[in-house]
Amino acid sequence: MGACMGECAKVLVVDDEEAVRLVTVEMLRRMGYAATAAVGGPDALAQISSQAFDLVLLDLAMPEMSGAETFNALRQIAPELPVLFMTGYSRDDLGEVLDGHCHAQVLPKPFPMQELHSAVRDMLNRP
Repeated sequence: MGACMGECAKVLVVDDEEAVRLVTVEMLRRMGYAATAAVGGPDALAQISSQAFDLVLLDLAMPEMSGAETFNALRQIAPELPVLFMTGYSRDDLGEVLDGHCHAQVLPKPFPMQELHSAVRDMLNRP
């Protein structure tokens, strides 16, 4: 685990695919973030209810509770929490989910580390 100098941004990675989850968490830790994993919507919401995060990386296509459903529930708990959707779908499919949400962006899957890094940095540096 990378040492956190000062304040480490806390990032929650929500993905039902274990491989994607582990790789994304590992990449974030290498970049110096405090990354935590959630296996799906209910797990993510439980974690967000019990601790503060600076950013959520949320997979869109998940069984049980979709990324869109998770996002809507998350908005009830933490309306200002920035969300970065990870998806293999195009941004057009997200139109209705993202409608009017300035605290949400889309990161197309699969993504190289540099893309993940710049997307996360952009989300965390927003006013």
